[in-house]
Amino acid sequence: MFLPAEDGGYGLIGLSRHMPALFADIPWGSERVMEETRAKLRESGLSWSEPAMIWDVDRPADVERIIESGVLPEWRGPPLSFPAEPRTRSEARGIESIVCERPLSDSLPSASPPGPPRRE
Repeated sequence: MFLPAEDGGYGLIGLSRHMPALFADIPWGSERVMEETRAKLRESGLSWSEPAMIWDVDRPADVERIIESGVLPEWRGPPLSFPAEPRTRSEARGIESIVCERPLSDSLPSASPPGPPRRE
């Protein structure tokens, strides 16, 4: 299952198994991400659903859009002023630190494989 995003990417992926090849050679950050993923799904003979189109937050204009939408509680951060697009990972992390109370990566699960915990 995929929820494609308005910008050509996707905001949610639900797979029944681990499929890293599905995401190899995808032009990340482009408007062709979902289109290329659909082609790989067809080539693999897989079926999928796209129950809704969403918009995601990955550029400064998207932050302004979500604030204006009223989805977030009242904005308590500094005034928004970003470069047109982050030019480096460092700039992107700087934007993340302004927009989020804590970095998003802090709330993500670790990338450890499923199974019993490893003992050292």
